[in-house]
Amino acid sequence: MKAYRSHLSGATRAALLSALVVAGALVVAWSWRSRATPREAIEASSSAMPAQVRSSPSLLEAPRGVERVEAGAIPARERFEGRGRLRGEIVLGTRVEMPREWTLVLEPHPWNLGRDRARTTRVEHAAGEREFEVPDLPLAAWQVRVEARGLNSTRADVLLVRGSPDAHVVLRLDPPGLIDGELVDAAGEPAEGVLVVLEAHGERREARSDQRGAWRFDEVVDGMHRIWTGPPEAPLLQPLEVDFAAPSLRAPRRQLPVCGALELEVREPGGAPAVDARITGFGDPQGALRGRTDASGRLVERWLWPGEWRLQVLSADGRATDFVVEVAARSTTNRVVELPTR
Repeated sequence: MKAYRSHLSGATRAALLSALVVAGALVVAWSWRSRATPREAIEASSSAMPAQVRSSPSLLEAPRGVERVEAGAIPARERFEGRGRLRGEIVLGTRVEMPREWTLVLEPHPWNLGRDRARTTRVEHAAGEREFEVPDLPLAAWQVRVEARGLNSTRADVLLVRGSPDAHVVLRLDPPGLIDGELVDAAGEPAEGVLVVLEAHGERREARSDQRGAWRFDEVVDGMHRIWTGPPEAPLLQPLEVDFAAPSLRAPRRQLPVCGALELEVREPGGAPAVDARITGFGDPQGALRGRTDASGRLVERWLWPGEWRLQVLSADGRATDFVVEVAARSTTNRVVELPTR
């Protein structure tokens, strides 16, 4: 043992002493770590856990009866509590002049949350204003547009909520457009003189097909439109529903069913033509007729359902007479009707 010690250098003895010191320090640290508090132990172990586990609802859920709210969020039921304001301006498209009279229309948004808080509101303008303001509006989801005769308007989606109760929109007025189409008879030939009715926003406009079977409506504004072929009361074809957007829309080419024609001549008791006499009635099993005699006292209607027709002639001064006539398919029926005496 003495010989062994005699061979250890001073440097070696210093290294052994340092190793013993380090080992002792490690033992003390381990002992202190084993005495960590439960809270420190949870925090230490949680650092290695997945995020969804560290955010366990069992630790973070609100007490019973208290709604949990994310920082900065407003509960849905409170987002639309209060009043707001809408401001805006109108810009004009090409070849459009600002109308003097126009209406600002605010409607519930078709699908956005908060639409149930909105009610259709119309604000009339009669001095050609291009800026507008609507105060004291319910906080809600709105869709805003302009109604101006013969003009199209863009639409704006507006959401008024707590924290953002004031909105500004820009609406543009553009020129209207046109809708046209073509009709052929049962044999595929152009159908001339067919009544075509365009219906939109509770209003109806009429046109007749020309010798090429073509018909057209100008000054049509955007939106849903219904196109009738023949009188809407008893049409020759099922109506077309079109969602129109300017500048133009071409309706599909349509073929009429087999029809018959009727030529009426209305006379006064002395034989003179009855001018501007009104003729109305219905066919059996289907069909409707309405028209007026021309300067020669005649009315020609070439697109009628075959069958029995019950008609009435009413003169300009109120004299009337009823009659029944049979309309045959693919042929013209002629009839002379005499009005009663005054």
